[in-house]
Amino acid sequence: MEKLIWILGSGFLMSVIALSGSLLFFLRDAVFARLILPLVAVAAGSLIGGAFFHMFPAALSAGTLGVDGVFGWA
Repeated sequence: MEKLIWILGSGFLMSVIALSGSLLFFLRDAVFARLILPLVAVAAGSLIGGAFFHMFPAALSAGTLGVDGVFGWA
């Protein structure tokens, strides 16, 4: 039962965070222009970081560099 509470709670929290981006459309133009560039940078960095960390298992299973070699590049 405790796992279900954690799953539902984290799912709700992720939904609130995702929907908070829609609040930008209701801000004034000056505030919107000041916030949009850092938020796009965070989004791009998150996507690149997620893709990078999803490549670790493939690099480790290739076995050419070993664990120290793979994480040494990171």
